Amino acid sequence: MKKERGITLIALVITIIVLLILAGVSISLVVGNNGVLTQATNAVSKNRESAAKEDVEMAWAGAVSKYWSDWANDSSAQKDETFFKTELEGPIANGIITNVEKSGNKYIIDYTANDQNKDYTFLIDENGNAERLGKWTANENGGFTNSTTGEELRIGDIIQYDATKDENGETLTASYTSYSKNNASADKNNGRTNGGGQDYTFNVGQITNKNWRVLGVNENGQIEIISPDSITYTTATSSTSYVNFAGYASYLSYSGELNAICDLFGHGKGAESSRSFKREDIDKLAGIKTDADKKSLNSNYGDKIKYRFPTFEQASNVNENDSPKNEGDTLYLQYKRKTGSTWGLWTDITDDNYQVFHIGTTQSISNGAKGESAEFTDNCYAYEVASRVTLKARDNRNMSDVFVRGTGTGGGMQWQFLDNQLVGLSSNSKSISYRVACIGYFSTIDMGTQTLSLSGGSTSYDQCGAGGKIRPVVALKLDVKLEPNGNAIGNWNIK
Repeated sequence: MKKERGITLIALVITIIVLLILAGVSISLVVGNNGVLTQATNAVSKNRESAAKEDVEMAWAGAVSKYWSDWANDSSAQKDETFFKTELEGPIANGIITNVEKSGNKYIIDYTANDQNKDYTFLIDENGNAERLGKWTANENGGFTNSTTGEELRIGDIIQYDATKDENGETLTASYTSYSKNNASADKNNGRTNGGGQDYTFNVGQITNKNWRVLGVNENGQIEIISPDSITYTTATSSTSYVNFAGYASYLSYSGELNAICDLFGHGKGAESSRSFKREDIDKLAGIKTDADKKSLNSNYGDKIKYRFPTFEQASNVNENDSPKNEGDTLYLQYKRKTGSTWGLWTDITDDNYQVFHIGTTQSISNGAKGESAEFTDNCYAYEVASRVTLKARDNRNMSDVFVRGTGTGGGMQWQFLDNQLVGLSSNSKSISYRVACIGYFSTIDMGTQTLSLSGGSTSYDQCGAGGKIRPVVALKLDVKLEPNGNAIGNWNIK
């Protein structure tokens, strides 16, 4: 009788295991990080990027050719940003150029491919060589991801930035003088003035700490970093970081002056530009985005307010057309509020011997002239930064401390602006108020040399006579390259 042969259970198990291993290897080769499918996808992506790059370079070459043709007929033709925007923006061979913007001696071009439903950003030099750039966008981790390199930054990360060294390592020595009212003129800083009694001189070397912090991403997809310290300045007699703006003339100048001072710090290696720290920067982190958010902080937000210097003092809470009280008495600024369609009664504004002169963005009561009135919108709102900005940096440092105080400012008021209104950010109490700008005075209606003050509400005022500090915000170029600073997490060098 023949014996029946078969496989043992052990042999069957071994066979199955071997088959599973082989299957796993095969699957990994196909779909793994370096698998066939991944490599094929990457190859397709690179081919599409190359096609987009070639399309942009060909369009650029055509525009340059057009320029030389124009120049042959008219030697005054300019090969500038306006020319390239006119020639390039719109449909080209295989896509659409949506924006052209100059960056130094190069141009940033935004391009959408027709057949890919994909956007690209290229940096192209004057020779027509294009390099793809990665814009930074917000990610689900609360940070920002570079669309090309995949690098991630977090709010509060440190970027080693030196405003005193340019791309070639050469030392920058720029300075800027903010002129007093008496020394200002039309041929100096376009007539801007700090309005006070002394000149302030700022220079690029006045921020020595290189640990700038990531503030966020701007509308162009660029990383913005904020200075760790306030700017100091020098006068004929001292060096400090508190800056006073004074008088109506400075009210017309302060946003331009703040940005001009901060521009000193926007020319270091990797920098595109620099501006003043703004109220929107804090609001964005605090989740203050809509008018409803602001009205939740001030129920009167959006109401109309009318201010006037009466022809002579009137009693509080009198009707607008009531007879005056005692001619010759001390003048007090008056206001009334319109909620909905109803105006309230005229009310005196006074705080001991401190009276207030309100300046608006489009209207003003010129030098406190008697009987004039002007109407404004109540845009005041305030909140404690520490309670609203709860995000922490990787080093566990609270962002409210980074952006309100900085790492070396030592407290005090910081100047900001929003919608052409001056804003005071209190570092000591870590609170911020969007305050209606006004001019304070003590003994005269002439506002010419008095301190620019801030209104904390409809009837409560702070003079802020000690002045405020200034902090620049630098936008980094889209083509800037970052590398880790040693083994420190969230600490980067600019290559």
